[in-house]
Amino acid sequence: MMEENKRVLLGMSGGTDSSVAAMRLLEAGYEVTGVTFRFYELNDSTEYLEDAR
Repeated sequence: MMEENKRVLLGMSGGTDSSVAAMRLLEAGYEVTGVTFRFYELNDSTEYLEDAR
């Protein structure tokens, strides 16, 4: 029988939905690692990274 994996890699948009998803997974006992991607560069600002934390 396979052992259940309790680790999750979650895409974080910086919005409410992904943050709530992370919280619910943590409450359910999962080890959550959030990731965000920068697909384009608008400027040298990294403010969007703070939104995703």
